Amino acid sequence: MKKFSLLFVLSLILAACSQEEPTQTYDFKATNSDWDTSYSVVQEPSVGQKQYELSIKYVGTGDLPKQVGYELADEKIAGTGELLVNNSIKKTDSCNECTLATEEDKTLTLTYDGKQETLVLKKQ
Repeated sequence: MKKFSLLFVLSLILAACSQEEPTQTYDFKATNSDWDTSYSVVQEPSVGQKQYELSIKYVGTGDLPKQVGYELADEKIAGTGELLVNNSIKKTDSCNECTLATEEDKTLTLTYDGKQETLVLKKQ
């Protein structure tokens, strides 16, 4: 009986140690008078995989910017793009063994037509 109890306890310990962390999904958004932005992340912490989509849409009333630079520094995402379909830029990517997202607010910096705007994306 002691052997059975010991085996049972050991199997419970091993089962608890081998459980994978669940998939994490985060959605962040920010809007101002010129921009509607979102950042969505799906990640598997147990293997360090992350898929994301960054969406930047111009909703302002002025002339449409020709080029928009963007930087989501905390997530190491940056680039420059043209506002094409629906006056927007969509950046999607995935990575393995990368820095995973957290629930903290994200700071997005946009640069266009000699201007710079900073939006704080909040977790939804």
